[in-house]
Amino acid sequence: MPVYQEYTEDLVEYLTDRWGELLCNRPDPRPELVEAMFDELSFVASRGGRQGVLIENEYMTIEGECEIHEALAEWKGVLTDPTEDNVCRHLAGQCTAIKERFPGLDIFLVKAGPIGRLSMMAFVPEDSPYFGRTEEIGDAVLGTISEKEAA
Repeated sequence: MPVYQEYTEDLVEYLTDRWGELLCNRPDPRPELVEAMFDELSFVASRGGRQGVLIENEYMTIEGECEIHEALAEWKGVLTDPTEDNVCRHLAGQCTAIKERFPGLDIFLVKAGPIGRLSMMAFVPEDSPYFGRTEEIGDAVLGTISEKEAA
């Protein structure tokens, strides 16, 4: 797996925004796709001609548009030098662990995503065996345990 992919317009086509609202000049997504969204980390999207839910989390680096102290605070206790290269290496390990938990999941790192930050993206097409587990996958991408599992 390459450490990251450069963001291009054809990597992922966003069909909705973070709140499930249809973007201009996009095909209407199926209601099941919008219902599978959660939080503000997911979108209905198309990748490789398939529609599904895209889970996206963005990360700060010291080279990014944020202040250096913001990047240091985000990575406190994890990385002492959150450069883009160091963050990519760290996240690549997390991608590998998530792929072990969800074999065959389309998960990847994107450099300079849609808003210019490094992003981890997981695409769950509607015909995937993981389609009903988008929130669980989102929790894995965030590195958290869902409230359902903690209860």
